Amino acid sequence: MANSSEIFRDWIEHDYISGFYGASITPSSPITQIYLKKPLQFDAVIKNESPYTIPLSGNKSGVHFAAIIEKADGSWRREKRGEFIELDLTPGKSVELHMKLPRVPKPGDYSITLDLVEERVAWFHEMGSPAYQTNVAAR
Repeated sequence: MANSSEIFRDWIEHDYISGFYGASITPSSPITQIYLKKPLQFDAVIKNESPYTIPLSGNKSGVHFAAIIEKADGSWRREKRGEFIELDLTPGKSVELHMKLPRVPKPGDYSITLDLVEERVAWFHEMGSPAYQTNVAAR
């Protein structure tokens, strides 16, 4: 049987959510490819998995839907914000938001991470919330 410190460590790693930093992100359709010549536009459902309201912000500060796209070899990386929306996302509720990823500079393999970010504070995945991640090819 596990001792109390092992139980506590397991709870911190798998169950604890700090403040409102708990959300799930699911693209409305899978992201399977990105393009050299045109940006990729898609929708994703954001669900508040925390016990607190997530204050999505319509201005440059606050909480936003965001993406990190980077080349697999680490030679190129961009951050992108989705639509800015003023909305108090209450616990258990969902909202569909839109994102337009930038064009990538060269063919190759890329990773895309979708997450929420509280500007100048933290990405939700840094606070224990799972980000959506996928690997795609650009042709």
